[in-house]
Amino acid sequence: MEKYTGKKRGHASATECSESRSKSKSKSKVEHPSTAPSEAAGSQKSRNSNGTDVGTGSIGLRVLECVVCFGPLLPPLYQCRNGHVACHPCHEKLHSICHTSKCLLSYARNLALENIMESVMIPCPHASFGCKETVDYIKPQEHAEKCTYAPFSCLFPECTYAASYEELMSHATQKHQVPTRSFDDGSAFYELLGFQSIFLMLRETNICFLLRNSGDISSGRAFSVVSNRSCLRGTNWLYDLSLWSLWNGVEFRLCDAPVEQLDNQSSPETILFVPQKYFTHHLQSLRICIRKIS
Repeated sequence: MEKYTGKKRGHASATECSESRSKSKSKSKVEHPSTAPSEAAGSQKSRNSNGTDVGTGSIGLRVLECVVCFGPLLPPLYQCRNGHVACHPCHEKLHSICHTSKCLLSYARNLALENIMESVMIPCPHASFGCKETVDYIKPQEHAEKCTYAPFSCLFPECTYAASYEELMSHATQKHQVPTRSFDDGSAFYELLGFQSIFLMLRETNICFLLRNSGDISSGRAFSVVSNRSCLRGTNWLYDLSLWSLWNGVEFRLCDAPVEQLDNQSSPETILFVPQKYFTHHLQSLRICIRKIS
């Protein structure tokens, strides 16, 4: 005979509920079987109806890929009546034909999965360079574009090297054998004309530029200041260049030229061209001034 305990069937005592809650809290992190290293996993944070955190977990990012294009599952997401999910671009291309069942099926939005995807957090794409931030899985670029740990790409054409700021400076001097020079925002400085390229580093920041001395030696020289998206870090700059001959008083000047990115074709308005016939020992140094505008 079943012994009567004074509790209604199907209801637990306050003590049992408390123990159950404490056990669930101690097991708040769950590793997905397919999760290998930590950088290959995302974490999901959930909230109850009161808006408080009720737990986090880990999941292998491979399970968050679209099985059609193998890209990230980004909302809106669609599911056929057999449970197969496709991302929005693939859903548009499938024309209601399920990629797995291979038959005509109706698709509907999977709002539950969309909510899951919107709650997933992953390491910053630049975690290998030292960033410890976690970012939204569905829009990591919002942080990545402003991340101070983002790698810097080499400023020399045809070079695909990318590394930390310190490593990039070392790469410029060792691989490309160019000198480096520090300068202050808005302050003029001078360089002798014997250079071909100089790595310019804005003092106390990680922003850098490349001062170029190019052009056909027989016709003249073309001076310019360039950079790239990774080195400018979302900032905009103008620069002035000038040369003045002590012999005949001729001055060559370029004012308020925008610093262009290397992937853009340089325009005549961003180059100071000096004909070869003016290159004498009286032209000795180039005056440079680079200033931030936004």
